[in-house]
Amino acid sequence: MVELGWWLRHLESNFDTRNYLGLPKDFSGNIEYLLIPLLLAYVLMNLKHLGHYVRIVEVLFVFIVINLCTSFLTGETLFASFQLTLKLMSPVMLFLVLIIKYKKGELDIGKLAKRFLYLCIFLILIALLLFNPSSNRGPQHFLPIYFESIHTHSYILVSLFIIISFPLFIRKRYITLISFFVVSFLFIWFGYAVRTAIIVYLIYMLIVLFYMNVFFKYLWVKAIIYVPIIVFFFSLFATSFSLDDYSSGRLSMYSAKIDQISKFNIFEVLFGQGHGSDLIRTDFWAFGKKGSHSDVITYFVENGILFLLFYFYLLFVLVWIRKKVSLIYLFLIIGYFVSSLVSNGITSRPLSGYLFFIALAVVLFYQNPSILKNNEAKSTS
Repeated sequence: MVELGWWLRHLESNFDTRNYLGLPKDFSGNIEYLLIPLLLAYVLMNLKHLGHYVRIVEVLFVFIVINLCTSFLTGETLFASFQLTLKLMSPVMLFLVLIIKYKKGELDIGKLAKRFLYLCIFLILIALLLFNPSSNRGPQHFLPIYFESIHTHSYILVSLFIIISFPLFIRKRYITLISFFVVSFLFIWFGYAVRTAIIVYLIYMLIVLFYMNVFFKYLWVKAIIYVPIIVFFFSLFATSFSLDDYSSGRLSMYSAKIDQISKFNIFEVLFGQGHGSDLIRTDFWAFGKKGSHSDVITYFVENGILFLLFYFYLLFVLVWIRKKVSLIYLFLIIGYFVSSLVSNGITSRPLSGYLFFIALAVVLFYQNPSILKNNEAKSTS
């Protein structure tokens, strides 16, 4: 961590004690964007291999036009206006590159995923051995982190767990798979306790278990029926339970956002109020300005409803493969969306986004090895 929060103020930051290369504080944030020109150039030179995924490139250029309009109307710099698009689309561009490479027979997704897996595990071990403990919402300390923040680190762990576990599922090594699920879930729960990352991983685990056995299919149905009822009765009798406190002030923030958006003029509804306008004070966070804790709301507030609608369209294109799609692939996209709906999720964290889309490619190519190639053959016939 470059800057230590209040609860870790008595420690020296890893930046001060482990920055042997003398890198600037914003180095990791800026280097995330360096791949974009290369990724985009490669995609544009190989559009014929994308099939219907070419619509994602079209969405990118729509985002750019919207950003230009927002910059013109708000007077902010172009780079500030482009930031949400860069964070959202750079990992998606990597996914398109992986699809192109796979269709051209130039990609072994297993080998690529293993290289990233080994590298990330090595870096995580360095952090566990040498770095300070991390902190999330209070004085409780969690395991050390290597990647940017405890949230980014947790999302990366989820992607690594998917890369490790999915081949076990394909090979039907179910005992090993369930054992790994138990150990990895406990590790991320007690080690970091980032709720949105846990939700994404839980969504993935449940759909894999659903595929594995009839017993888990019945368990899934029972959970859908009984969990809402249990939560409802718990909310009735647990009088001391505050959902706003448990959600880290999200309800207060969402109420404030409704009030903020209600005052938008027509141009602000269409193109937003620009970079940084999502940061406001609420009664819950009275000591400083905070964002909405929802990428979906941030897109609306800063870049307008047009940007938000095309974000939804982007998700649709990612899901739509013109053939029966794997439920595991579909539910990973749902988890990706949920993380952005209730938090600053994977969509606003490029580093975790890169690893997530590598994991998504592992699921897509392992479970349906011919699906993309068949679609390309149909589109060219």
